[in-house]
Amino acid sequence: MSRLGTRSAVAFALLFAAPARGAPQDGAPKEVAPGAQESDDDRAALATLATSVARGKLGGATARELDDYLKDFPDSPLALLLHAEVRRRTGRYEEAAADVDHARRGCNEPALRRAFAVGAFELHFELGDSAACAADLDFGLDGTDPADDAALPLHARRLLLLLDLGKKKEANELYAVRFKDARKEAPPRVALEYGRALTALRDLDRAAQILVPVEKSLRDARAPDQVDALVLLARLYRWTRAQGDMIPALQAANDALEIDPQSIPMLVERARTRLLRWEEDTADEAASEALAINARHPDALSARAEVLLRDQRVSEGLAAAEAALRVNPRHGPSLAMRAAALWLLGKKDAANEGVAALEATHPRAGEDLCRFADTLNYLYRFEDAIPFYRRALAAEPEWTLSYVGLTRCLMNTGRHDEAVEAMQQFRARDRYRYALAENTEKVLRVLGGFVEVAHGNFIYVMHPLDSPLLVPLLDEWYGKAWPDLCRRYGLDPDRKIRVECFPHHPDFSVRTVGFTGFGALGVCFGDVFTLLSPRSQMRGDFCFDTTAVHELTHVVTLGLSKNKVPRWLTEGISVHEEHVWSSRADREMDIDLFNYFKSGEIVPLREMNRLFGGPKILFGYYQGGLLCDYLVGRYGEGVLTKMLQRFANDEEAPQVVQEVLGISAEELDRAFLVWLEETRVAPLKVQPTYTDAGRRRLLDRVNASAKPDPALLAQVAWAYHRADRPVDRDDFLQRALAADPREPSAHFLLGERALRSNRLDDARREYETGFAAGGEEFYALMQYARLIAREGSLLEGDPHRAPPQQGDANAPKPALDEAQRAQAERLLDLLERAKRCFPRYVREESPYFLRARLLERMGREVEALAELRAYCAINDSDASARRILVKKALERSDFEEADKYLLELRTIDPFDRQLWRDLARCEKELQRPADAIRMLTLALAIDPSTEAAYDSKRPREDLQADDAATRAQLLFDLADLYLSVGERARAQRSLDEARKLAPDDERAADLARRLETNGG
Repeated sequence: MSRLGTRSAVAFALLFAAPARGAPQDGAPKEVAPGAQESDDDRAALATLATSVARGKLGGATARELDDYLKDFPDSPLALLLHAEVRRRTGRYEEAAADVDHARRGCNEPALRRAFAVGAFELHFELGDSAACAADLDFGLDGTDPADDAALPLHARRLLLLLDLGKKKEANELYAVRFKDARKEAPPRVALEYGRALTALRDLDRAAQILVPVEKSLRDARAPDQVDALVLLARLYRWTRAQGDMIPALQAANDALEIDPQSIPMLVERARTRLLRWEEDTADEAASEALAINARHPDALSARAEVLLRDQRVSEGLAAAEAALRVNPRHGPSLAMRAAALWLLGKKDAANEGVAALEATHPRAGEDLCRFADTLNYLYRFEDAIPFYRRALAAEPEWTLSYVGLTRCLMNTGRHDEAVEAMQQFRARDRYRYALAENTEKVLRVLGGFVEVAHGNFIYVMHPLDSPLLVPLLDEWYGKAWPDLCRRYGLDPDRKIRVECFPHHPDFSVRTVGFTGFGALGVCFGDVFTLLSPRSQMRGDFCFDTTAVHELTHVVTLGLSKNKVPRWLTEGISVHEEHVWSSRADREMDIDLFNYFKSGEIVPLREMNRLFGGPKILFGYYQGGLLCDYLVGRYGEGVLTKMLQRFANDEEAPQVVQEVLGISAEELDRAFLVWLEETRVAPLKVQPTYTDAGRRRLLDRVNASAKPDPALLAQVAWAYHRADRPVDRDDFLQRALAADPREPSAHFLLGERALRSNRLDDARREYETGFAAGGEEFYALMQYARLIAREGSLLEGDPHRAPPQQGDANAPKPALDEAQRAQAERLLDLLERAKRCFPRYVREESPYFLRARLLERMGREVEALAELRAYCAINDSDASARRILVKKALERSDFEEADKYLLELRTIDPFDRQLWRDLARCEKELQRPADAIRMLTLALAIDPSTEAAYDSKRPREDLQADDAATRAQLLFDLADLYLSVGERARAQRSLDEARKLAPDDERAADLARRLETNGG
């Protein structure tokens, strides 16, 4: 059965409150006549138990009291139905069914029949027994006037049943006959049934008009029925994408779960909403929490299956879907997830049969078919997803979200015009705000204003100001990288690749994932990928060439695997290929790796995909890259191709590892951890920052030891210190010092504690004590170095930028007196020791830059430049250090070194005409005139508005004058180069253009004289 009905967490409020004509305006319950053997006090006790169950108290005292009640009154229909409700909610379906059968025999009057029908329907609907549901409702209506408001709960549920069976026309007729226009004066519980019916019919505006005030009335009355109203509202908010981001749906879930923490319908709603927001981690938490209450609940199992499939744990997802179908063989979401799992396992015939069965069982299966297609879409199976989105729209045109998914798939397969048409269809049929759809519409318009440039295998789609520079650059890089990648991985290079590059980061983010704020630099969908332009808001913070090669590598891995490669491997290979492309490329996450390793949180292979759907996504890239580095180092480069080919055959990660490597996934995890420790962790002498789970592991080790090691106690103290829990920190710190007064890490912690209190002398003394005891740790050395530097004012200014005299080589250097020189030498030694503790540290205050600053002040320029070179070798995107090296190299006419760092600078920010002019100078001096000409040609292609120094607030005439002067010099340079290679006609054209811009420039006359001579 599909998940159309509300699994009311408070159904048994109705057992004691059957609404009737003339019911009190406040919705007070109407008493149901009890069995003769039950007293008023007994009924009151049972009503209290029903309220407890409605608030999620399913075990403990509630269960014991209910059992005791049934011992006294074993034939009480209401007690039996309440018992069945508890058993249903906890997954004991067979026992619940026995309770329902027993209760039925005692329901001999209309009110009890109605109460029975509601409870029995909830059970049978959850189990997918349509015939039993219909029989329950017929039994409940026996003896009740169908026009009575007391029958509304049964009519609403019959309407759910009709819709579930695909009988929409009959459902509408039932609503027209049995439900009147909503009355403002209707009691909340009467109005609630209108809201239930209208939500099921997807008359969402009218449903909201009813449910919002109903929920408020029930909240004011502190009625447990409020949960039922909130479940309906959450679903309504999800379906209407309330506020565009569905935050109201999540808020409704939070409100309901405060009342009933065991509400599985609401936990499932939370999971569904999170999935619609692409928040897999929190969706999984909600689904898992629901399954902890009822491990057999079909809705919870289907939600969990969807998470597992997105996580590419396909066999586990299939098992979850099949577990749901054993409970309810017609459960729509589970049928969809089972079919999706079969498709992902390569069993397409069985999957298609499953989809056909879903369509036959549930003619209104648009939502579930869309769920199937969304799963394929999420896993980059765009071509596969497209026909299923179309089938979803054929089955249920009003489930308009299918248009949005279809649009995204068409975009990701390069079918721009079809994507525009699909989005127009969506907008014509859906008027609700939806951030994903609105953003997609906007970015389609942005793409419509871009230019397309076809070069060889590549179609570049770019802003008109970007394409003149970036197309030649990408052509240069891809001309080297593409054939090399195809050769090494065995991919046929003859395919068309579409590259979309965005200068505006929000546009890139929306195009890529549908929402702004996505922190990546590029994303590949197959033969279509996106890039962030180097002149975007992240200008200067990344290398455009390694980003471009990273995404190009995805074309290879997705192509070889037929888009079936798990995320951790495709990202890992792309990060690995960054290292192949550029030796300086690095993700600079050594400290994150160190902290997670020490906390015991390196993610095992079976769960690695989860990293890419949560806050640790960047670490997912890094860990994936390291794993691929390990695999290539251990098994050779061909191992990656073998794995990709296995995934193309629909094998899952554990099977691929076993078949290709000959070991289990768990054995690979252990080997990888050993390699990480030997190569990345052991060489570092750094104080870890433990996660909460890491701290708990430390405490477990302390508790397991009769005499804990002092160093372990000190680590617990550090863990509490970083968690800002000073009382616990000081407790363990004192225990560590009591066990060993010389423990270095304890003294380093005392030093940091003193620094926080601005007790500088105490801090210095503690650091010195730790060093004297043999301690050597990066952060302690850096903190101590800052204390030493402060005394002599040796490192004032920005410590991770250029030395202060970088702008003027002749600027006088402040002289150091003898005492300062001695301190500087000591400081240099401390910083060198810090480098040995953490050789690749580039964050915040880099010891390389600090040493360069000091050496510059001491007049030791050669050593200072050596430090900057070492720094650039581990930091691929720092422009300031490279500018210093270029400036110094040009001053001493070292054109090889200047050329090297200029080429690196152009990968960081190529929109700089002076950079290209300097490059041309170097190429000319290195006897490479053709390259020099190319550099100047690219410089001339740069629009001045794209340069970092461009100030749009300056007067227009000033901007034009500056641009004319710059262009003139570039053209004069170009004319000179053309003359040097005998290209007289081109030299003349360049000179003529330059003269128009700067007619009085002395270079014009000189070049003209040279052109007039025979030899030029």
